[in-house]
Amino acid sequence: MGKFNIFRFLKIDKSEVISSQFIVSVINTKPEYFNLFLKEINCEGYVQSENCKVLTEVTLKHKSGNSKYGRADIWIGEGLGKERKRIIIENKLDASDQWKQLKRYRNYLDESGANRKGKLFYLSLQSKPASTQSSRGNNNLGMKSTNADMGYQRISYHKHIINWLKEVVEDVEKNNADLSVVIRQFIEIIEEFTTVQKMVDDNKDISEIRETKLKKEFQAALELHFWTILEEKIENSFNNNDDSEFFDSRRKYSYDKIFKFYRDKKIARAYGLIHKNIRIQTYFQNNRQYLNISDGSFDNSNKWVKNGGQDENFNFELLSIANRSDAEAKAEIVLEKFKTPGDKHVS
Repeated sequence: MGKFNIFRFLKIDKSEVISSQFIVSVINTKPEYFNLFLKEINCEGYVQSENCKVLTEVTLKHKSGNSKYGRADIWIGEGLGKERKRIIIENKLDASDQWKQLKRYRNYLDESGANRKGKLFYLSLQSKPASTQSSRGNNNLGMKSTNADMGYQRISYHKHIINWLKEVVEDVEKNNADLSVVIRQFIEIIEEFTTVQKMVDDNKDISEIRETKLKKEFQAALELHFWTILEEKIENSFNNNDDSEFFDSRRKYSYDKIFKFYRDKKIARAYGLIHKNIRIQTYFQNNRQYLNISDGSFDNSNKWVKNGGQDENFNFELLSIANRSDAEAKAEIVLEKFKTPGDKHVS
């Protein structure tokens, strides 16, 4: 029999409520732990721990009180009057995103006349982006996933939560043995769930993996890293900081689409990234998955119509990504192709 772990017993991988309550309970144990948490998510100094409330399952109300924006998994609030700062964290372990969930939370933070402002985070095991149905805004554009002040910021259990708890537990061990045991059990279970992501971060090579199921998960994680890095690079190269929405949400990549391809090895619906009239998208040939870039736009029936000319194909397939460094190098290659038409199309 394996070593008992309370979070495995509670099936924490199926319960965002339990994990949110645990995170908040640790934050509220000591101001120093709250400050370490703020530092880890790059919010150090944004709010002051002595003036804050940190709660779970908070209903987000319209300033009139007559309607609601939804319910925040983790809610951090400072101040009343005219300077009300908020930090909202949507916690996703297993549940699906709700319709325009993040967009509603962003609307709550930006509500005109409500005297509040805030940062929005999306917490997942592997730092994946929210689904397009959750983050879709106006004109089919999706919210930026790299800006907590205007869109939302992706954060992960693998990096941010584990790093924070490892700092906390060093202090806890000095005077609270019981809490130390619980925190270490939480770290242990999260590390189990994020084994593949650690392999990506450690730059492990696909050639080192023999077990079939693990190899598929690793390939999917490498491709996810490719897309998230490419998304960040394109945003940084072309985006106006005043834009809260950037990429077209139609046909956008997602972890679920990526993993389904590697799991089922079937030709899936194409996905990728679209900004204005430039599309980078997967295509399938002889049951293999490649990338191309095209110039066009969506018609009234949401069909992509090219603006003349031929697609440019990349001379590698996504299945060939070997490790983290290779994923980032391939993202740089695609970025340079994107920039070529970008000078006249996407500025």
